[in-house]
Amino acid sequence: MNNRIAPALLAAACVSLLASCASNNSRSTQPQTRIVQAADGLNLVCEVRGSADTALVFLHGWGGDRHYWKHQVDPFAADYRVVTLDQAGFGESGKNRATWTIEGLAADVESVADALRLKRVVLIGHSMGGTVALMAAKRMPGHVVGVIGVDTLQSAECGYRKRCARTCWR
Repeated sequence: MNNRIAPALLAAACVSLLASCASNNSRSTQPQTRIVQAADGLNLVCEVRGSADTALVFLHGWGGDRHYWKHQVDPFAADYRVVTLDQAGFGESGKNRATWTIEGLAADVESVADALRLKRVVLIGHSMGGTVALMAAKRMPGHVVGVIGVDTLQSAECGYRKRCARTCWR
């Protein structure tokens, strides 16, 4: 009788262990909503998934919000820390700012990275988010290891050079 029970108990233990591992993995990739204060006090809402050393920070374009990336973030959360941000003026983030500039939005990205203690960052920006990503990268040397623009700039110089950015986005 013991010979029949032992394999069944072993199988049950293995299934339980696998279910526990799967449960822990899905828990770490579930989004946690965070509110971060920008330098000017405006509330910025973001979602954080995963816990790896390298963070992917997703920035939406004009008129979007953090949910723009809903189909991309979960697959990356198993291997990276993933942050989706409602940029100021959009989604659930604050809309009550005195001055609106791309530089200000880039400073917001820096505030989020600082608050979440992100050390190794890849910025991924769609449309206007690509310009914000380039400006944020310039503000965060040593932390940003890559910038990915998705359907973004006509000219990378336009988003990176301050004199040209003034004519493109103001």
